[in-house]
Amino acid sequence: MNEIVYAGKHLLTYAVSSHRHSDWEFIYCTGGEGRLVFNEYSIAYQAGDVVIIPPMVPHRNESEQGFTNIHLNVREEFMEVFLVVIQLGAILAVIFLFWSRIWPFCNHTLTAEEKKEIKNASGLKKHFLHFVLRHCDIEKWVLWLKILAACVPA
Repeated sequence: MNEIVYAGKHLLTYAVSSHRHSDWEFIYCTGGEGRLVFNEYSIAYQAGDVVIIPPMVPHRNESEQGFTNIHLNVREEFMEVFLVVIQLGAILAVIFLFWSRIWPFCNHTLTAEEKKEIKNASGLKKHFLHFVLRHCDIEKWVLWLKILAACVPA
C-alpha cells in the first residue's frame, strides 16, 4: 500500500487559504519566508525549515515576500514508521556524540576482595567473573541496557 497520498510544490506564493487534510502533511520551505497560521497560534518559517502538520488541523500560509515549498501528505502508517526512525536516529546521535563516555569496557586493577571472589569461584563462573570485574564498567552496562530499552518502540 502506498503511504504517500500527495506530493506537490508551490512556486512563488503569497497566501494559501485555510484548509486541512485527512493525512499528515510535511512542508519543506525551499525559498522565501512566511507564517503558518493555525486556530490559536502561528509559526514563522523560512527557507530550509520543515513543518509537520497533523491530520485535520486547519492551517493557512501568509507571506509578504512570497515563499516556495514542497509539500508531502502521508498516511498514519508512514508517520508511525517515521517517528520510530526519528527516535532511533536521535539515540544513535547520542551514542555517537558520547561514545568515549559510554564505552562499556575498561581495564582496571582488581581489588583484593575481587581477586578473592574470583579465586573462590570455579569453572565458567571464574572466567566470567574475571572478565566482568576486570574489563566491564557495570554502570555503563546498565546505561546500555537503558539505551536498548529506549530503542524498543512503544
